[in-house]
Amino acid sequence: ASCALSSSYIFAFHFTSLLSIYQEAHNIRNFNPNLHVSARQDEDINEALRRLLESSNANRAYVFRYHNGLAAVNGVPFFFQTNTHEVISPGTSRVMQFEQHIPASMNLAINNQFAQNRCVVVPRTDVDRDSQHYWFFQNRSAKSLVRCPIFMANGDLFGFVGIDFINEVDRQLLPAIEESTRSTASSIAAIFATRR
Repeated sequence: ASCALSSSYIFAFHFTSLLSIYQEAHNIRNFNPNLHVSARQDEDINEALRRLLESSNANRAYVFRYHNGLAAVNGVPFFFQTNTHEVISPGTSRVMQFEQHIPASMNLAINNQFAQNRCVVVPRTDVDRDSQHYWFFQNRSAKSLVRCPIFMANGDLFGFVGIDFINEVDRQLLPAIEESTRSTASSIAAIFATRR
């Protein structure tokens, strides 16, 4: 009886909205406008990353987004982070193709800082050889890095913006670099918010 009542309620009051969502996702007529919006967003995000790269003299600037790649395994949800945008300085290697669907638990300490709306600054990635991140950062050729969370207006942690430096950064410059990275994260959140 409960299932029948729930189903009839959904069909009576929400069927048209569910149908419109389905049609929008699968209708070829929506492809072109969605592509234009996506291309415009990508251009704006890359421009924000380019400005951050130039103002900080970094070697790599990037955006990671969190997503749920699998619904759940034994009732435990799996969350991933994927590198969606990357801007590099001349001579810096791209790592975007290698950083897709990385389990979010790989960077648990960093993600905990993001959840508290704190930026993460690592002035020397090569100091602690026993860190689980040592190989990960060395593989990226990152000696110093700054990462700041992207929060949407409703309070959801959407992803993060980061910059990598191939050389060690002067510690006196790090607070200003952190502030510009946080500002870029806010501007990118606004770009994602204007998707529609």
